[in-house]
Amino acid sequence: MDRLRECLPPTSFYYSSHGNATAALHAFESKLTDSVTQSLNPPVAAGWPHWNLKKRTFTIFDDGNTPFETSTIDAAARAVVSTMLPEHMESTRNQFVHVHSATYTPNQLLGYLKKYTNTTDADWSIKYVKIGELAAQGQKAFREEASSGAPPEVFTKTPKFQGAIISMISAGLMGNGGVNQFSDKTGYWMEELGLREKDAEEIVRDIVAVA
Repeated sequence: MDRLRECLPPTSFYYSSHGNATAALHAFESKLTDSVTQSLNPPVAAGWPHWNLKKRTFTIFDDGNTPFETSTIDAAARAVVSTMLPEHMESTRNQFVHVHSATYTPNQLLGYLKKYTNTTDADWSIKYVKIGELAAQGQKAFREEASSGAPPEVFTKTPKFQGAIISMISAGLMGNGGVNQFSDKTGYWMEELGLREKDAEEIVRDIVAVA
């Protein structure tokens, strides 16, 4: 977070050109949102293989009841902006800041998708994946490519290595290691940064509407 702040002009610039730093950062928000949008949509994210609304494919991890946290891109941008406001700089400095838009389980998410697409299980291709197995497969492929003898600029571009990264990220997001299960930690930070949760069902409804 300190590194991100260093990318911005010094606070004195904001005071001299805008009157105060808070107003300047709020004015900067739209540009930052565009930047965050780009950073949260790398090729690896575009290759997410587990849910596809148009093709009606959906993966359920384990029993489908493990909750996971989600954030919309605009909410992520607002969180980043808020951490850089002068009144939040000290409280967020070198901290793990936990924020989210909503919490789902795979079963809940599929239920919302079926509701707003007016479909049933019969309309979807549903498969079940064990999170532990997915993580192990990704780690194995990662080690094999990393030890292949090829330089990093070569092996990191192979389909096998990129697939390994997607598998490990997917497993982590869906429950492996508990890294994306932190609802108990979001309350403080959401209030501290002036952020609000979104209605989980409404998020899915809006996604389906523009798909």
